[in-house]
Amino acid sequence: MATTACTTGDSALPPAPAATSEATTTGPTSTVSALPAVGFDPCVAISDAVFLQFGFDPGRKERNDSSIGDEDIVACNIMNGERGVGFIAQNTPWDDIPLSVPAEPMDVNGREALYVPNAITDDSCALLMRTNFGAVIVDTFPRRGGDYGADPNMHACDGIVDMAEAIEPLIEDGN
Repeated sequence: MATTACTTGDSALPPAPAATSEATTTGPTSTVSALPAVGFDPCVAISDAVFLQFGFDPGRKERNDSSIGDEDIVACNIMNGERGVGFIAQNTPWDDIPLSVPAEPMDVNGREALYVPNAITDDSCALLMRTNFGAVIVDTFPRRGGDYGADPNMHACDGIVDMAEAIEPLIEDGN
């Protein structure tokens, strides 16, 4: 139907460009995309070899994309017997990322980062790396109880810096 409507309005073609330029000057459509696009897809950018290096079966990775307002999140979650890890890219501006617990500034391969033990719960850990679109986050938690077989002495932050150092070179954003 849209094709038919366009072909029947040959005399309406000159006003169409004026309407288009009017829409771009009003701004509401351009402010919706005020945040940059998420420039990292962890499920695609992180090779199977990296997942295997940290004891994860790449066949078990699950992609989760979501949006909250104009903030976008691209996540790749994966679990093994001992822990779950989320590799998350988001376009929330760095200074606007909410932290409910203290974070320790650090760098990962020269990239500005925040190390956040007990990020969401007392048994979780996050490491946020600053990007030009927002942040890439490694979020980990041990899988306790049941048949998971997690080491009861494992801390959520065990290995998180190594994981961040392995994926940081994959983030191509000029930082």
